[in-house]
Amino acid sequence: MNSISEKHTLLIIDDQPQFAQDFILLTGEEFNVVTAANGEEGLRKFQEVAADLILVDLKLGRGIDGIETLRRLKQADPDAGVIIVTEHASIETAHQAGRLGALDYCSKAPNLKELRAHLKQHLQNMAWRRAYRDELQRQYPKFIAESPAMRKLIEDIDAVAPSDRLVLITGESGAGKELVAREIHRRSMRAERPLFVVNCSNLAAPLFESEFFGHERGSFTSADRQQRGKFEAAHLSTLFLDEVGDLPLESQPKILRAVEYGKFNRIGKTHEQHADVRLIAATNHDLDDETKTGRFRQDLFYRINRVNIHVPPLRQRREDIPPLINYYLEYFSLMLHRLPPEIPADVMQDWLQYD
Repeated sequence: MNSISEKHTLLIIDDQPQFAQDFILLTGEEFNVVTAANGEEGLRKFQEVAADLILVDLKLGRGIDGIETLRRLKQADPDAGVIIVTEHASIETAHQAGRLGALDYCSKAPNLKELRAHLKQHLQNMAWRRAYRDELQRQYPKFIAESPAMRKLIEDIDAVAPSDRLVLITGESGAGKELVAREIHRRSMRAERPLFVVNCSNLAAPLFESEFFGHERGSFTSADRQQRGKFEAAHLSTLFLDEVGDLPLESQPKILRAVEYGKFNRIGKTHEQHADVRLIAATNHDLDDETKTGRFRQDLFYRINRVNIHVPPLRQRREDIPPLINYYLEYFSLMLHRLPPEIPADVMQDWLQYD
């Protein structure tokens, strides 16, 4: 991202040169504008210039269309800021663009001044999003994968991340299931938006449903204001259900309906709402066993278990212990403004052999 004193670079991919010419005429030297006449040329120029934002026409004249261009741009760089511009707006293509990670979907028709205001707002928002991602990277350690088991895990993440398939992450407590969920989201088409988390453990059904679906003011005694639920907030993003095996049994049919159709009702509201949400769940339970004993619904288990990723415990991937130790030594030494200490070889050996 350019500093405030520098001009931002815009890449405009449009088969009609008049749009770019009119935009440059309006903005003068406010932006550094690079143009491409089709999707293929736009993808090449994207690799050559450090574009802060990319404007892609929906109906490109030849070659790949705007939606496919958007898809390939986001595959090349999930952080790419792409805006679809069009004279042929439709709900269907707006929905497609949103699911693929477009920042916005704008009509060319009203006026370029409005588009210019949109761009300036998005440039500001992108700076905040980058700061948010930097903070997440500070809070959550980088994914360390030296062992064969973890390299296989990375392959599984890469295979499933670009799709919207539901994922069930299994593993013991403390194995790193939330880190895997965050890594899937980070590598997905929805990475521009934050990951939302609901912890399902130790919540009675009314409390869980209020957090998940939200509630209207006055819908229960302490509901003094309207509140959006996490499912609604995660529209066009990812919702992570941690410890899904602890879901209250009476809430599971409502969750199933949201998972299958994206439909839900806030507590106290009869009007049905819809949200486009990718769901990732995690558990340390054997849900297959839980379905047999009646503690977990079989139909819900079937829905969330479309892709299963198992996170092995550290004792099964001991090759990861030295790099993990070194990572945390460097991290905390940096926080404390000290040089990282050296770990004696016999101490490291004891850690490697510990069960």
